[in-house]
Amino acid sequence: MILAIGFAICSTMQAQDTQIERPVYASVTGSFAFGDCTFRSISDRGTALGGGGTIAAGYRFSDLFSVEVNITVEGINTKAMSCCNYRLTLDGERLSAAHPKDDSWNYYDLKSTTVLRKYMIQGNFNVLSFFDDCPVSFDVAPQLGLAATTTTHSGPLLSTGAMTSRKYGSQYHFAVGGAGILGYAVNEFVGIRAYGSIDYLSGRRFDNIPEYVHNENFVFDFGIGVVFSFEEFWNR
Repeated sequence: MILAIGFAICSTMQAQDTQIERPVYASVTGSFAFGDCTFRSISDRGTALGGGGTIAAGYRFSDLFSVEVNITVEGINTKAMSCCNYRLTLDGERLSAAHPKDDSWNYYDLKSTTVLRKYMIQGNFNVLSFFDDCPVSFDVAPQLGLAATTTTHSGPLLSTGAMTSRKYGSQYHFAVGGAGILGYAVNEFVGIRAYGSIDYLSGRRFDNIPEYVHNENFVFDFGIGVVFSFEEFWNR
């Protein structure tokens, strides 16, 4: 659908100056974030919205291909699905629902909040580049990098009802994924972009919930931002 809109715009708009004369670019993006782990941001028990921001810098080698590095910091909220009728101790052990209440959380009352920091490099392939001087771009962008996650569990204890939280140490992951990026060049200096991305994180589950049945480890981002283009300042 988005790609079809891009084709239509490129085929009907008059030619404009492309941004390749200004191959260096930087962008600032705000995003919504969702996680799919042992707990999930979107489930049959509702939606737990997260969000954050990304800064990026890149270089356009041609209308077809560019490379950028980006840093993302965001918060991801997840919660249990209705099938997860378990308890979690303060030591991070999963218990059955029939276990004595002790100092533990019911999965249904527990919220997992993760601070994610991603450091990625990505290649952008503009599939609309064969339209001469088209102000619209649609990039298919594989990405690879590293991620760090820090998670806090919070909720009322079954034994006392008191709101209690526990913060876990940082985890480190390899991250691999991809994005689709729709862009529009307002002029030779400024553009806008909207994107959606998915990344898989290696290693332990970022929500710090014991692995059982649900073993995904994905992060989804949807955002919009501004792109600023510059000349090659080192060749002035």
